Amino acid sequence: MRKRVLNLSGGVVLAFCVAAAESPGAVGFVEVRAQPGLQLIANPLQAPDDRLGLLLPDMKDGMVLYKWVGGAFTTNLFSGGVWGNTNQTLVPGERAFFYNPATNVIGLTFAGTILSGRLTNPVPAGLSIKSSLMPHGRGEGVKGSGRVIRH
Repeated sequence: MRKRVLNLSGGVVLAFCVAAAESPGAVGFVEVRAQPGLQLIANPLQAPDDRLGLLLPDMKDGMVLYKWVGGAFTTNLFSGGVWGNTNQTLVPGERAFFYNPATNVIGLTFAGTILSGRLTNPVPAGLSIKSSLMPHGRGEGVKGSGRVIRH
């Protein structure tokens, strides 16, 4: 098994392991450094379950995720140790605004598989907030499972 760690733009760290005999894709984690205040975030990895209650279970009270759904923003507040809507998803290709009320930077860790193959993320008519279906950096090539993944 090979392990790679890349420092990507914007304080994002991508680490993954490739076991060519065990899996067709690279599996790992991405840590997003959430600054105090409001910022856009994305989950660039396919998790076994992309519900917010499982993706980001250990947040601080007062943290909020604002996601564009059906023509309006939904508000999901973390309070009392749980998200208000634990079933809300954040899948690869979606973006959301994340509010960190703390005065310090916190790490948001996403774990899962790097999507591969021909990837498309259609942009609907009107307003939408989208992200890449893969983690991105500054042109490093990463070899995994016989493919070169460009970040």
